[in-house]
Amino acid sequence: GNINPLFLKIWVLSNHAGRIILGSTSTVAVSSSHFRSFFSYWANIRHSNVVIRMIKCIAICYHICHNHATLYILYLYMETLFQIAILVMSVVIHEVSHGYAAKLLGDKTAEYQGRLTLNPIRHIDLMGSIIVPMVLYVMHTGFMVGWAKPVPVNPYNLRHGKWGEVIVSVAGPLSNVIVALFFGLLLRFVMPSGFLSDATVSFVATIVSINLALALFNLMPVPPLDGSKILAGILPYRARETFLRIEQNPTLTMVLAFIFIFYIWNFLTPLIPFMFGLITGAGL
Repeated sequence: GNINPLFLKIWVLSNHAGRIILGSTSTVAVSSSHFRSFFSYWANIRHSNVVIRMIKCIAICYHICHNHATLYILYLYMETLFQIAILVMSVVIHEVSHGYAAKLLGDKTAEYQGRLTLNPIRHIDLMGSIIVPMVLYVMHTGFMVGWAKPVPVNPYNLRHGKWGEVIVSVAGPLSNVIVALFFGLLLRFVMPSGFLSDATVSFVATIVSINLALALFNLMPVPPLDGSKILAGILPYRARETFLRIEQNPTLTMVLAFIFIFYIWNFLTPLIPFMFGLITGAGL
């Protein structure tokens, strides 16, 4: 029913507090042994109707319990780490898909260099896999994208000429779409049964949204993204030569990248929740 928010705060905190002394300068003391149960409790209700009130409760803990790590900040850190971990594995799948597509078309360069593995250590790029995602998160941009070390591909070894390059380029974004479809349909057909916990639903939803963002981002026709290689492959010969000359101009490439990423991308991001809803039948 309608519970007074103040009473709700005291009730929630009293379940996990060592003591409650009204009027004291240290009103609530939460023992460290309760942090894990409190975190699990928070993770399971984060999508319920009392989530806003719970945030206020944890904020109270932060300001009052000076001697203990705040649970809410811990939760935010854990959520960020989970998102970065999902992003890293998604870009690894993306890059490995490029490598396997190239191998099927006759180029084994990635295989010879040991890059056809899902071991993230072989693919992590410090800037694209760690720093950029964290900066995007801290800046509250509303999306998280990144990249791994590009898988080496020798286009001269590929069959089917320029179409070989197109196929290899499409393989990366396609792999992210497949991952998003798999987990999105899992949400669509399994979530209504109540078999998945709220924490699991949130985790799976993050996988879907990040992979949709990666696919859309990489399809932008800006060097060195996959979209530029796909566009170069389907353009007529003269237009392709002009586009390749632009691609070889680093200054012009940076200007185009800036325009697409900071301006045009803002118009594309609404497609992510739209596609999410289309696949899962739920809102993002």
